[in-house]
Amino acid sequence: MRNELTEEFKKLYFENYGRLCRKSFRIVCDEELAKDIVQDVFIKFWKTLQKVRQYESPEAYLSRATFNETINYIKQSQNRQRREASFAGENQPFERDSPESNLMAKDTSHLIDLAIDRMSEATRHAFVLSRYGQLTYAEIAATLHISVNTVEKHIGKALAILRKIIKV
Repeated sequence: MRNELTEEFKKLYFENYGRLCRKSFRIVCDEELAKDIVQDVFIKFWKTLQKVRQYESPEAYLSRATFNETINYIKQSQNRQRREASFAGENQPFERDSPESNLMAKDTSHLIDLAIDRMSEATRHAFVLSRYGQLTYAEIAATLHISVNTVEKHIGKALAILRKIIKV
């Protein structure tokens, strides 16, 4: 049973690794990072495969998991950059921002993160790729396999949600 599971996993790995790396690379534009993300996806898949062997379509699962891991990496990277920028600003000898404005910025950032988390999956993915991944609408459309018009609608919807949340 274990050998059969190992052989299934090897087959899935060798048949899908390159495609999944390309999928992740289109988003992060870093070959080594894309490889790391796909490796993490396969490690998580292996752990769940040992427990539950019932995936309707392992290829679809791996594709979605790779996309989600890549998006999560971008969000975490963006949050890390914000924290580092905030920390760098706090260590400046002459701080221009008042504590009140820093607190408001953090509150607004938190509201934005909450709003993004509450968006539909398709809208959130399009928005994150646009704003955090800095992809063009055409690149997002190609990545998500949707039309440019659909990307525009998702971005418009996301911006409307954000405007409502932060009342701009």
